[in-house]
Amino acid sequence: MADAANVLKGQVATTGAVVISSARHDLPALAPIGETYTAFTGELLQVLTHGIDGGSAEISIDAAYAHVKEALIEQGRPIPDRTGTDTSGTLVIARNPKFRPHAPGAPPRAVPGTHLLGLANRLIPMSANARSTRTAAQGSAEPGPVGERYGVLHPLGHGGMGSVHVAYDRLLDRQVALKTIQSRGQDEPVEREVFWAEVRAAAGLNHPNVAAIHDVVEGEAERFFVMELVPGINLSAALDIGSPLSPDEAAEVVHDVLSGLEAAHQAGVVHCDVKPANIMLTPSGTVKILDFGISHIGAEKGFGPQRRRGTVVGTPVYTAPENFRGQLPTPSADVYGAGVVFYQLCTGQVPFPADEVFEVIARALAGPPTPPSQLRPGLPSEYQAIIMRALEPDPVGLEKSSAQVKRRTGTR
Repeated sequence: MADAANVLKGQVATTGAVVISSARHDLPALAPIGETYTAFTGELLQVLTHGIDGGSAEISIDAAYAHVKEALIEQGRPIPDRTGTDTSGTLVIARNPKFRPHAPGAPPRAVPGTHLLGLANRLIPMSANARSTRTAAQGSAEPGPVGERYGVLHPLGHGGMGSVHVAYDRLLDRQVALKTIQSRGQDEPVEREVFWAEVRAAAGLNHPNVAAIHDVVEGEAERFFVMELVPGINLSAALDIGSPLSPDEAAEVVHDVLSGLEAAHQAGVVHCDVKPANIMLTPSGTVKILDFGISHIGAEKGFGPQRRRGTVVGTPVYTAPENFRGQLPTPSADVYGAGVVFYQLCTGQVPFPADEVFEVIARALAGPPTPPSQLRPGLPSEYQAIIMRALEPDPVGLEKSSAQVKRRTGTR
Protein backbone atom coordinates (compact mmCIF):
# COMPACT_ATOMS: atom_id res chain seq x y z
CA MET A 1 0.00 0.00 0.00
CA ALA A 2 3.04 2.27 -0.17
CA ASP A 3 1.66 4.06 -3.23
CA ALA A 4 -1.58 5.02 -1.46
CA ALA A 5 -0.47 8.21 0.25
CA ASN A 6 -4.06 9.26 0.81
CA VAL A 7 -4.75 6.04 2.71
CA LEU A 8 -1.60 6.17 4.83
CA LYS A 9 -1.90 9.87 5.58
CA GLY A 10 -4.41 9.35 8.38
CA GLN A 11 -2.58 6.39 9.89
CA VAL A 12 0.21 8.45 11.45
CA ALA A 13 -2.24 9.71 14.09
CA THR A 14 -3.12 6.18 15.26
CA THR A 15 -2.33 5.57 18.94
CA GLY A 16 -2.62 2.72 21.39
CA ALA A 17 -2.63 -1.02 20.78
CA VAL A 18 -5.17 -3.63 19.74
CA VAL A 19 -5.05 -7.41 20.09
CA ILE A 20 -7.46 -9.83 18.44
CA SER A 21 -7.32 -13.52 19.28
CA SER A 22 -9.10 -16.69 18.26
CA ALA A 23 -10.87 -17.06 21.62
CA ARG A 24 -10.93 -15.68 25.14
CA HIS A 25 -7.89 -16.57 27.20
CA ASP A 26 -9.85 -19.13 29.22
CA LEU A 27 -11.45 -20.92 26.26
CA PRO A 28 -10.01 -23.28 23.61
CA ALA A 29 -9.54 -22.22 19.97
CA LEU A 30 -10.70 -25.04 17.71
CA ALA A 31 -9.30 -26.07 14.32
CA PRO A 32 -11.72 -27.57 11.77
CA ILE A 33 -11.08 -31.22 10.87
CA GLY A 34 -8.29 -31.46 8.31
CA GLU A 35 -7.04 -27.89 8.83
CA THR A 36 -3.69 -26.92 10.33
CA TYR A 37 -4.96 -23.64 11.77
CA THR A 38 -7.95 -22.45 13.77
CA ALA A 39 -11.29 -21.48 12.28
CA PHE A 40 -10.48 -17.91 13.36
CA THR A 41 -7.25 -17.88 11.34
CA GLY A 42 -9.05 -19.34 8.32
CA GLU A 43 -11.76 -16.66 8.39
CA LEU A 44 -9.16 -13.92 8.85
CA LEU A 45 -7.18 -15.17 5.84
CA GLN A 46 -10.43 -15.28 3.85
CA VAL A 47 -11.10 -11.63 4.68
CA LEU A 48 -7.58 -10.47 3.85
CA THR A 49 -7.32 -12.36 0.55
CA HIS A 50 -10.88 -12.16 -0.76
CA GLY A 51 -12.25 -9.05 0.91
CA ILE A 52 -15.59 -7.99 2.40
CA ASP A 53 -18.74 -7.64 0.32
CA GLY A 54 -20.12 -4.13 0.54
CA GLY A 55 -17.13 -2.95 2.56
CA SER A 56 -15.06 0.19 2.12
CA ALA A 57 -11.98 0.42 -0.08
CA GLU A 58 -9.63 -0.46 2.77
CA ILE A 59 -9.98 -3.03 5.56
CA SER A 60 -9.18 -1.85 9.09
CA ILE A 61 -8.36 -4.06 12.06
CA ASP A 62 -11.81 -3.49 13.56
CA ALA A 63 -13.59 -4.15 10.24
CA ALA A 64 -11.72 -7.43 9.80
CA TYR A 65 -12.45 -8.46 13.40
CA ALA A 66 -16.17 -7.66 13.11
CA HIS A 67 -16.49 -9.65 9.87
CA VAL A 68 -14.57 -12.64 11.23
CA LYS A 69 -16.55 -12.61 14.48
CA GLU A 70 -19.91 -12.56 12.68
CA ALA A 71 -18.85 -15.45 10.42
CA LEU A 72 -17.70 -17.56 13.39
CA ILE A 73 -20.91 -16.91 15.33
CA GLU A 74 -22.96 -18.09 12.35
CA GLN A 75 -20.83 -21.27 12.18
CA GLY A 76 -21.15 -21.96 15.90
CA ARG A 77 -17.37 -21.65 16.34
CA PRO A 78 -15.60 -20.18 19.41
CA ILE A 79 -16.09 -16.42 19.54
CA PRO A 80 -12.88 -14.42 19.03
CA ASP A 81 -11.74 -11.77 21.51
CA ARG A 82 -10.61 -8.17 21.04
CA THR A 83 -8.89 -5.81 23.45
CA GLY A 84 -7.54 -2.43 22.56
CA THR A 85 -7.24 1.25 23.35
CA ASP A 86 -7.55 4.62 21.66
CA THR A 87 -7.71 4.63 17.84
CA SER A 88 -5.61 1.56 17.10
CA GLY A 89 -8.53 -0.44 15.74
CA THR A 90 -8.89 1.99 12.82
CA LEU A 91 -5.49 1.04 11.42
CA VAL A 92 -5.81 -0.08 7.78
CA ILE A 93 -4.22 -3.50 7.16
CA ALA A 94 -5.29 -4.38 3.59
CA ARG A 95 -7.12 -3.24 0.49
CA ASN A 96 -10.60 -4.67 -0.01
CA PRO A 97 -10.67 -6.72 -3.25
CA LYS A 98 -14.49 -6.71 -3.21
CA PHE A 99 -14.83 -2.94 -2.90
CA ARG A 100 -17.15 -1.47 -5.51
CA PRO A 101 -17.54 2.30 -5.78
CA HIS A 102 -21.01 3.69 -5.11
CA ALA A 103 -23.19 4.29 -8.11
CA PRO A 104 -23.20 7.91 -9.32
CA GLY A 105 -25.49 10.00 -7.18
CA ALA A 106 -25.68 7.46 -4.34
CA PRO A 107 -24.88 9.02 -0.95
CA PRO A 108 -21.66 7.60 0.53
CA ARG A 109 -21.95 5.51 3.68
CA ALA A 110 -20.59 7.31 6.72
CA VAL A 111 -17.47 5.90 8.35
CA PRO A 112 -18.42 4.25 11.68
CA GLY A 113 -18.07 6.80 14.46
CA THR A 114 -18.65 9.81 12.20
CA HIS A 115 -22.05 10.55 13.72
CA LEU A 116 -20.72 10.18 17.28
CA LEU A 117 -17.86 12.59 16.67
CA GLY A 118 -20.25 15.10 15.14
CA LEU A 119 -22.59 14.66 18.10
CA ALA A 120 -19.73 15.29 20.55
CA ASN A 121 -18.67 18.39 18.64
CA ARG A 122 -22.27 19.66 18.78
CA LEU A 123 -23.24 18.83 22.35
CA ILE A 124 -20.14 19.16 24.50
CA PRO A 125 -19.46 22.84 23.69
CA MET A 126 -23.11 23.59 24.63
CA SER A 127 -22.39 22.51 28.21
CA ALA A 128 -18.94 24.14 28.39
CA ASN A 129 -20.17 27.34 30.07
CA ALA A 130 -21.95 25.41 32.82
CA ARG A 131 -18.87 23.31 33.43
CA SER A 132 -16.51 26.30 33.58
CA THR A 133 -18.85 28.12 35.98
CA ARG A 134 -19.05 25.07 38.22
CA THR A 135 -15.28 24.62 38.16
CA ALA A 136 -14.71 28.26 39.06
CA ALA A 137 -17.15 27.95 41.98
CA GLN A 138 -15.38 24.85 43.25
CA GLY A 139 -12.07 26.63 43.46
CA SER A 140 -8.95 24.86 44.69
CA ALA A 141 -10.06 23.63 48.10
CA GLU A 142 -7.91 21.09 49.90
CA PRO A 143 -9.14 17.54 49.13
CA GLY A 144 -11.27 15.96 51.86
CA PRO A 145 -9.80 12.60 52.94
CA VAL A 146 -11.40 9.26 52.04
CA GLY A 147 -9.17 6.63 53.53
CA GLU A 148 -5.44 7.10 53.15
CA ARG A 149 -5.31 7.06 49.38
CA TYR A 150 -8.10 9.35 48.10
CA GLY A 151 -9.13 12.95 48.62
CA VAL A 152 -12.52 14.32 47.52
CA LEU A 153 -12.25 17.41 45.29
CA HIS A 154 -15.85 18.33 44.38
CA PRO A 155 -19.28 16.77 43.75
CA LEU A 156 -20.11 15.43 40.31
CA GLY A 157 -23.66 14.09 40.67
CA HIS A 158 -26.21 12.44 42.92
CA GLY A 159 -28.63 9.55 42.44
CA GLY A 160 -30.87 7.18 44.32
CA MET A 161 -28.04 4.76 45.13
CA GLY A 162 -25.52 7.40 46.28
CA SER A 163 -23.44 10.35 45.15
CA VAL A 164 -20.44 10.78 42.84
CA HIS A 165 -17.46 13.03 43.49
CA VAL A 166 -14.28 13.86 41.64
CA ALA A 167 -11.41 12.67 43.80
CA TYR A 168 -7.63 12.69 43.74
CA ASP A 169 -5.71 9.41 43.83
CA ARG A 170 -2.58 10.23 45.84
CA LEU A 171 -0.86 6.96 45.03
CA LEU A 172 -1.12 7.21 41.21
CA ASP A 173 -1.35 11.03 40.98
CA ARG A 174 -4.55 11.16 38.96
CA GLN A 175 -8.16 12.24 39.21
CA VAL A 176 -10.83 9.55 39.55
CA ALA A 177 -14.58 9.32 40.10
CA LEU A 178 -15.58 8.25 43.60
CA LYS A 179 -19.12 6.90 44.04
CA THR A 180 -20.67 6.25 47.42
CA ILE A 181 -23.09 3.35 47.80
CA GLN A 182 -25.61 4.06 50.53
CA SER A 183 -25.77 1.42 53.23
CA ARG A 184 -29.25 0.22 54.16
CA GLY A 185 -28.82 -0.95 57.72
CA GLN A 186 -26.77 -3.98 58.62
CA ASP A 187 -26.07 -6.17 55.61
CA GLU A 188 -26.48 -9.87 56.03
CA PRO A 189 -23.23 -11.79 55.44
CA VAL A 190 -24.48 -13.33 52.19
CA GLU A 191 -25.45 -9.88 50.84
CA ARG A 192 -21.98 -8.55 51.61
CA GLU A 193 -20.44 -11.56 49.90
CA VAL A 194 -22.65 -10.96 46.85
CA PHE A 195 -21.54 -7.33 46.80
CA TRP A 196 -17.85 -8.19 46.72
CA ALA A 197 -18.30 -10.98 44.17
CA GLU A 198 -20.10 -8.60 41.82
CA VAL A 199 -17.48 -5.89 42.31
CA ARG A 200 -14.67 -8.28 41.42
CA ALA A 201 -16.47 -9.45 38.29
CA ALA A 202 -17.22 -5.90 37.11
CA ALA A 203 -13.68 -4.73 37.90
CA GLY A 204 -12.34 -7.45 35.59
CA LEU A 205 -13.98 -5.91 32.51
CA ASN A 206 -11.61 -4.44 29.93
CA HIS A 207 -13.38 -2.83 26.99
CA PRO A 208 -13.12 0.58 25.27
CA ASN A 209 -16.86 1.20 25.81
CA VAL A 210 -16.80 0.40 29.55
CA ALA A 211 -15.54 2.81 32.22
CA ALA A 212 -13.10 0.88 34.40
CA ILE A 213 -13.57 0.21 38.12
CA HIS A 214 -10.20 0.80 39.81
CA ASP A 215 -10.84 0.14 43.48
CA VAL A 216 -13.40 -0.26 46.27
CA VAL A 217 -13.11 1.27 49.73
CA GLU A 218 -15.37 0.06 52.51
CA GLY A 219 -15.81 2.06 55.71
CA GLU A 220 -18.06 1.64 58.71
CA ALA A 221 -20.97 3.57 57.19
CA GLU A 222 -20.33 3.70 53.44
CA ARG A 223 -18.78 1.89 50.51
CA PHE A 224 -16.96 3.71 47.74
CA PHE A 225 -16.39 2.65 44.16
CA VAL A 226 -13.34 4.22 42.57
CA MET A 227 -13.93 4.51 38.83
CA GLU A 228 -12.30 5.93 35.73
CA LEU A 229 -13.10 9.64 35.43
CA VAL A 230 -14.61 9.95 31.95
CA PRO A 231 -14.62 13.42 30.35
CA GLY A 232 -17.52 14.67 28.25
CA ILE A 233 -21.28 14.70 28.76
CA ASN A 234 -23.75 12.01 29.80
CA LEU A 235 -26.67 11.45 27.46
CA SER A 236 -29.26 12.46 30.03
CA ALA A 237 -27.67 15.91 30.20
CA ALA A 238 -27.36 15.89 26.41
CA LEU A 239 -31.12 15.36 26.06
CA ASP A 240 -31.73 18.18 28.58
CA ILE A 241 -29.72 20.78 26.66
CA GLY A 242 -30.60 19.68 23.14
CA SER A 243 -33.25 17.92 21.11
CA PRO A 244 -33.57 14.17 20.40
CA LEU A 245 -30.61 12.79 18.49
CA SER A 246 -30.80 12.00 14.81
CA PRO A 247 -31.67 8.33 14.18
CA ASP A 248 -28.13 7.61 12.97
CA GLU A 249 -26.55 9.33 15.97
CA ALA A 250 -28.78 7.31 18.29
CA ALA A 251 -27.95 4.11 16.39
CA GLU A 252 -24.21 4.64 16.75
CA VAL A 253 -24.61 5.29 20.48
CA VAL A 254 -26.60 2.08 20.95
CA HIS A 255 -24.19 0.09 18.79
CA ASP A 256 -21.28 1.04 21.07
CA VAL A 257 -23.34 0.52 24.23
CA LEU A 258 -24.15 -3.01 23.05
CA SER A 259 -20.47 -3.63 22.31
CA GLY A 260 -19.62 -2.82 25.92
CA LEU A 261 -22.55 -4.83 27.26
CA GLU A 262 -21.58 -7.81 25.12
CA ALA A 263 -18.15 -7.87 26.77
CA ALA A 264 -19.81 -7.71 30.18
CA HIS A 265 -22.25 -10.50 29.34
CA GLN A 266 -19.44 -12.74 28.12
CA ALA A 267 -17.84 -12.23 31.54
CA GLY A 268 -21.12 -13.15 33.23
CA VAL A 269 -21.93 -9.57 34.32
CA VAL A 270 -25.35 -7.93 33.81
CA HIS A 271 -25.29 -4.13 34.22
CA CYS A 272 -28.90 -3.81 35.53
CA ASP A 273 -29.13 -0.01 35.08
CA VAL A 274 -28.62 0.87 31.41
CA LYS A 275 -29.91 4.45 30.99
CA PRO A 276 -28.74 7.75 29.42
CA ALA A 277 -27.33 9.03 32.72
CA ASN A 278 -24.95 6.04 32.76
CA ILE A 279 -23.73 6.57 29.19
CA MET A 280 -20.96 9.11 28.62
CA LEU A 281 -20.01 10.68 25.29
CA THR A 282 -16.40 11.87 25.29
CA PRO A 283 -14.98 14.78 23.24
CA SER A 284 -13.38 12.24 20.88
CA GLY A 285 -16.77 10.64 20.12
CA THR A 286 -16.27 7.54 22.29
CA VAL A 287 -19.19 6.08 24.22
CA LYS A 288 -18.49 4.70 27.70
CA ILE A 289 -20.89 2.83 29.99
CA LEU A 290 -20.66 3.93 33.61
CA ASP A 291 -21.71 2.46 36.93
CA PHE A 292 -21.43 -1.31 37.04
CA GLY A 293 -21.75 -0.84 40.81
CA ILE A 294 -25.15 -2.56 41.03
CA SER A 295 -24.40 -5.21 38.44
CA HIS A 296 -25.45 -8.84 38.74
CA ILE A 297 -23.39 -11.93 37.98
CA GLY A 298 -24.84 -15.11 36.52
CA ALA A 299 -24.81 -18.31 38.55
CA GLU A 300 -23.46 -20.27 35.60
CA LYS A 301 -20.19 -18.30 35.84
CA GLY A 302 -19.46 -19.71 39.28
CA PHE A 303 -18.78 -16.37 40.96
CA GLY A 304 -20.46 -17.32 44.20
CA PRO A 305 -23.75 -16.31 45.85
CA GLN A 306 -26.44 -14.48 43.94
CA ARG A 307 -28.98 -11.75 44.55
CA ARG A 308 -32.17 -12.98 46.08
CA ARG A 309 -34.95 -13.71 43.62
CA GLY A 310 -37.44 -10.83 43.66
CA THR A 311 -34.80 -8.14 44.33
CA VAL A 312 -35.32 -5.31 41.82
CA VAL A 313 -32.43 -2.95 41.16
CA GLY A 314 -32.04 -0.14 38.68
CA THR A 315 -34.29 2.65 37.42
CA PRO A 316 -37.94 1.59 36.85
CA VAL A 317 -38.48 3.13 33.39
CA TYR A 318 -35.41 1.24 32.08
CA THR A 319 -36.09 -2.03 33.97
CA ALA A 320 -37.13 -5.12 32.02
CA PRO A 321 -40.64 -6.48 32.74
CA GLU A 322 -39.35 -9.90 33.81
CA ASN A 323 -37.44 -8.25 36.67
CA PHE A 324 -40.69 -6.73 37.94
CA ARG A 325 -42.06 -10.29 37.95
CA GLY A 326 -39.31 -11.31 40.36
CA GLN A 327 -36.91 -13.01 37.93
CA LEU A 328 -33.17 -12.57 38.36
CA PRO A 329 -31.46 -10.27 35.82
CA THR A 330 -30.13 -11.83 32.61
CA PRO A 331 -28.42 -10.24 29.57
CA SER A 332 -31.87 -9.72 28.03
CA ALA A 333 -32.56 -7.16 30.78
CA ASP A 334 -29.67 -5.04 29.50
CA VAL A 335 -30.91 -5.43 25.91
CA TYR A 336 -34.28 -4.12 27.10
CA GLY A 337 -32.58 -1.15 28.78
CA ALA A 338 -30.63 -0.41 25.59
CA GLY A 339 -33.93 -0.54 23.67
CA VAL A 340 -35.45 2.04 26.03
CA VAL A 341 -32.38 4.24 25.53
CA PHE A 342 -32.65 3.88 21.73
CA TYR A 343 -36.34 4.84 21.92
CA GLN A 344 -35.62 7.86 24.11
CA LEU A 345 -32.69 9.13 22.07
CA CYS A 346 -34.82 9.02 18.91
CA THR A 347 -38.08 10.43 20.32
CA GLY A 348 -37.12 12.48 23.36
CA GLN A 349 -39.30 10.42 25.73
CA VAL A 350 -39.28 6.99 27.34
CA PRO A 351 -41.61 4.31 25.94
CA PHE A 352 -43.76 4.07 29.10
CA PRO A 353 -43.96 7.58 30.62
CA ALA A 354 -45.83 7.84 33.91
CA ASP A 355 -45.79 9.92 37.08
CA GLU A 356 -45.82 7.03 39.53
CA VAL A 357 -43.59 3.96 39.67
CA PHE A 358 -46.55 1.56 39.83
CA GLU A 359 -47.89 3.10 36.59
CA VAL A 360 -44.54 2.52 34.89
CA ILE A 361 -44.54 -1.10 36.03
CA ALA A 362 -48.13 -1.71 34.92
CA ARG A 363 -47.55 -0.19 31.47
CA ALA A 364 -44.27 -2.06 30.95
CA LEU A 365 -45.88 -5.37 31.89
CA ALA A 366 -48.80 -4.71 29.54
CA GLY A 367 -46.71 -3.46 26.59
CA PRO A 368 -46.06 -2.79 23.78
CA PRO A 369 -45.21 0.93 23.65
CA THR A 370 -46.35 3.46 21.07
CA PRO A 371 -44.24 2.80 17.94
CA PRO A 372 -41.47 5.41 17.92
CA SER A 373 -42.18 6.39 14.30
CA GLN A 374 -45.47 7.90 15.50
CA LEU A 375 -43.44 10.27 17.66
CA ARG A 376 -40.56 10.67 15.21
CA PRO A 377 -41.87 10.58 11.61
CA GLY A 378 -39.21 9.44 9.18
CA LEU A 379 -37.51 7.07 11.63
CA PRO A 380 -35.98 4.28 9.49
CA SER A 381 -38.13 1.16 9.62
CA GLU A 382 -35.17 -1.07 10.53
CA TYR A 383 -34.49 1.07 13.60
CA GLN A 384 -38.11 0.85 14.69
CA ALA A 385 -38.03 -2.94 14.25
CA ILE A 386 -34.95 -3.15 16.46
CA ILE A 387 -36.48 -0.95 19.17
CA MET A 388 -39.79 -2.81 19.25
CA ARG A 389 -38.01 -6.19 19.34
CA ALA A 390 -35.85 -5.08 22.27
CA LEU A 391 -38.93 -3.85 24.18
CA GLU A 392 -40.96 -7.04 23.87
CA PRO A 393 -42.14 -8.19 27.31
CA ASP A 394 -40.96 -11.75 26.61
CA PRO A 395 -37.14 -11.87 26.94
CA VAL A 396 -36.68 -15.16 25.02
CA GLY A 397 -34.17 -14.71 22.23
CA LEU A 398 -33.21 -11.12 23.06
CA GLU A 399 -29.56 -12.01 23.70
CA LYS A 400 -29.34 -13.36 20.17
CA SER A 401 -31.11 -10.30 18.77
CA SER A 402 -28.59 -7.97 20.40
CA ALA A 403 -26.00 -9.18 17.88
CA GLN A 404 -28.47 -8.28 15.13
CA VAL A 405 -28.97 -4.86 16.69
CA LYS A 406 -25.22 -4.28 16.65
CA ARG A 407 -24.87 -5.40 13.04
CA ARG A 408 -27.75 -3.28 11.83
CA THR A 409 -26.93 -0.15 13.81
CA GLY A 410 -23.33 -0.40 12.69
CA THR A 411 -24.18 -0.32 8.97
CA ARG A 412 -25.56 3.18 8.68
